[in-house]
Amino acid sequence: MLKNFFYFLQKTSFLKVLNGQFADQLSAETTFHVSNQTPLRKVFITQQVTDHLFPGLTAKQALVYASKFKNATEKVKIDHEATALKLLSEMAMPEAANRRVEHLSGGQQRRLILACELTSLKMPNLILADEAVSGLDTDSAEKVRHLSDFFTIV
Repeated sequence: MLKNFFYFLQKTSFLKVLNGQFADQLSAETTFHVSNQTPLRKVFITQQVTDHLFPGLTAKQALVYASKFKNATEKVKIDHEATALKLLSEMAMPEAANRRVEHLSGGQQRRLILACELTSLKMPNLILADEAVSGLDTDSAEKVRHLSDFFTIV
């Protein structure tokens, strides 16, 4: 089971401050702490799926490539395909493995983007998603919200 924090925040500017994109607008004394003992490994997921997914790839291929990229410096052998299939299952979309990303529903695309971020052996401990359910139909939004089974959603 995945154990991390997934924050549904609706303010783009606040997310950009946390992500460091507006760092020049903060004072030198500004600090953010998740824990005094844990280094911050953050991920920022934008509203636009085109910022995260490559058309032409299947969902499984997108996850395999994300795993290879995010774990390129790891010394251990990683079964990238097994990682991809496990994440597809955990995101409640194993049937989408061989579907091209541009043919997935909006909710499936958002869950796939999150899964891509979770392929790293050094998983993020803070995931910032900009308007994670905005523009989704009720069923898709509920599936994205269902991720609270795996994450703490605030």
